[in-house]
Formats: sequence, structure tokens, C-alpha cells
Amino acid sequence: MDLKGKRVLVVGLGRSGLSAARLLRGRGARVFATDQAAAEKIGPRAASIEPLVEEMSLGGFREDWFDACDLVVVSPGVPLSLPVFDRARRADVPIVSEIELASWLIDIPLLAITGTNGKSTTTALCGAMLESSGRRAFVGGNIGVPLSDLAASDEPYDVACVELSSFQLEATDAFHPRAAAVTNIAPNHQDRYVDFATYARAKRNIFKQMDASDTAVLNANCAGTAKHLSGLPCPIRWFGDEELGGAFVADGALVVRDDAGERRFALDAFRLPGTHNLDNLMAASLVAFAGGATTKGFAAPSGNSPGCPTVWKRSATCAASDS
Repeated sequence: MDLKGKRVLVVGLGRSGLSAARLLRGRGARVFATDQAAAEKIGPRAASIEPLVEEMSLGGFREDWFDACDLVVVSPGVPLSLPVFDRARRADVPIVSEIELASWLIDIPLLAITGTNGKSTTTALCGAMLESSGRRAFVGGNIGVPLSDLAASDEPYDVACVELSSFQLEATDAFHPRAAAVTNIAPNHQDRYVDFATYARAKRNIFKQMDASDTAVLNANCAGTAKHLSGLPCPIRWFGDEELGGAFVADGALVVRDDAGERRFALDAFRLPGTHNLDNLMAASLVAFAGGATTKGFAAPSGNSPGCPTVWKRSATCAASDS
């Protein structure tokens, strides 16, 4: 969509809402913004958003704007089940997430990671592996910097590692990663989703536009994955099961098997505790290799025994689980 001159409503003025408003204004859109929260609760962001928009309505959604615009961009904290969105639907106004909007304006490969647990750690590990391979990697999305900041940036990144929540994946259509991982799927956010299947469908949206040239990375030991992620439109690399190949741990080493063959990396320097972090490591390695990482991204600084201590130590402060 050519955004110049379009009336675009940003719903929800958290970090991603501010980022979307900034991106839209930079592309010449006429931006309107609304949030249920009052200005005092939004805090300094309200003052930051004000110069970017033609009008802003706080302390309750401005409902008549929903069917009087060309596009609605919804922040992840705002449930799409709210009745106010029906006004946009009846008027055939597209409703998209901030990551969907950003993806329209990004021309580097996207590597996307979601899951009930571990996606922050996996995303950070993936980015570090790519950086150590000589690829300049953006790391953001649900972790740290919103994806719209990348879309508005002139920084010469080679690849983007994007953490995504189920909320961010709900209103996507054209979002198309080159590789996408689901770390695991377990019941969560029951206050937002009517049942587990609905939550899982939101996660599955990450694969919606992928095809035979792309790569899905899945957990071989997750019952939710087996039940809800069958029949994907792209090849699958599994982690956690030696018989399925992909990535697994054996004899004190991370083993990665893909079209390039088998590679082994010693785990002596791995500092993240718990078997769940080995799952994160396996998932990250498969996504990173699909995104252009090389064995250099896993090598010890001395160049002698493999092991990737620089990458693993740098990522050791990441959260081990998230939603």
C-alpha cells in the first residue's frame, strides 16, 4: 500500500504504537491515534506521539475514526475482539498489526521466532550467531526495538531476527519470513483467547505466507506443535530428536544437520542453565543457518576448538522464558 496521503488510525499507543506512528508519518500518511488509557497513564509517549499525528484521542477509543480511515494499525496489547473493530470490518477497512505494516517496507530477509517460552533467548542467540558470521543483524520485535523502527531506519542491516508474540501475529497477512521457528506451544493467555486452539492458530500465522523456498523450525518434543502445526507450506527442520536430524545434542556437542551436511560444536562454553536453553540453542542454530550464518558464527575466538563462547556469553543475560 502506498501510504502517502492515506488516513491511518493507530490503535494503542505503547512502544509499538509510537513506532508505527513515526513510520507512517515518515511515509506521508495522515496519522490519527487513539488509546483507552488516559494521557497520565501513557506518560511521556503521549507527548512524543502528538507531533506525529493530526489528531489524538485518549481516555477511550474514538470510535467514529475506525470506519473513516483507509487503514487501522493495531498495537499488540489491544484485543481484536473488541466490538469497536467491527466498525472497520463493516467498512472494509484493513486491520493490520504493527509488524505487518513494518514488513511491507522492509527489503532484507526476516527471520521470525515465536513460541510460548524461550523466544527472547532464541532470538538473541540467533542474532549473535549471525553477527559473529559477519552478517549485520537487526534484533527486535517483541524484544527491544519495534520492527517499525527498522522499517524507518537507514541502517544497512543484512538480516532481521524478529521475536513475535501471538498478539503481534493475529493481524498479519503478507508478513513473510525466510525462516520461522516456534519454540513450543502450551496453553497461555487464556484471558485473551477462548481456547488453546485459537491461541495456537495465532502462532501458526507466522507461516502463512511461507513456501517451499523457506524453512520452518519446530520442536520435535512438543505435543502442542505436533497437534497444531501439521501441514505447513514449507520444509521443516526439527530440533531435539537425533532421528529427525535438524539440530540435537549428543556427546556434549550441539549437532546441526541440514543440506550443508553435519556440523558439531562443543558445549563446554555454553553458560545458559537448564535443558530448556539447549532447546533455545538448537532452534536458534537452525534459524541462523537458514538466514546465512556460517560455522564462523560458532567458532571460539582462538579459532581452535569450536564452541561459540563469545556468542553464548553475550546472550546469557536474556530471559529464558516469555509469552
